[in-house]
Amino acid sequence: MREILGGVTSAHGATFELVTSESAAVTVNDPGLLAATLPVLKRSFGEARLIDMRPVMVAEDFSYYQREVPGVFYFLGVRNQAKGFTAMLHTAAFDLDEDAMVAGVQLLATSAVDYLDRNAPKP
Repeated sequence: MREILGGVTSAHGATFELVTSESAAVTVNDPGLLAATLPVLKRSFGEARLIDMRPVMVAEDFSYYQREVPGVFYFLGVRNQAKGFTAMLHTAAFDLDEDAMVAGVQLLATSAVDYLDRNAPKP
């Protein structure tokens, strides 16, 4: 970045000051929690509906939660081309297929109940 800014500004007789700050930290799923959660999600949704995504270069404030407790970040598919929901996230044109919210609630509830079942004190 400094090299590019230096070249552009010096070509025009200008200078620059580059100030950076940390935004959201990297979001990384807790491997143990993910491995423990996947079986119940596969039973609940079917393996075909779960996609193991390759890493993406996005910042997400969920990483701050993960600094405190193990977590798993899910992408919930809210795009539905057949219904006209095609705009990208974080744009003025964004709208979502609200039917996806049912799956989102099911995903979170199933994950939470399973976690509590697996971690409940044994009598």
